Amino acid sequence: MVYPGDARFSRLEDLAAQMAQRYRSVRKRFERFDEMPAAEGTVVYCFGTLSGEFADGRRFEGVRFIDRFTVKNGLLADHRVWNDLPR
Repeated sequence: MVYPGDARFSRLEDLAAQMAQRYRSVRKRFERFDEMPAAEGTVVYCFGTLSGEFADGRRFEGVRFIDRFTVKNGLLADHRVWNDLPR
């Protein structure tokens, strides 16, 4: 999993622990999903906006995001994230 700022995770538990330090809550509003075959499997793009609260209490909403998933043999093989949240 690759997140903005080139943050890389190979275990979901590590991702969750890192995000828990940065956010109190995050919600996604899904606007569209696009799917296409690729050499490495099926690629799915998910588009939408984020809202929530940083760990310090600052709120955010309407932040654009794109998630790209690669599905191979019914399993998630890759996940990449782009968004407009400040670093």
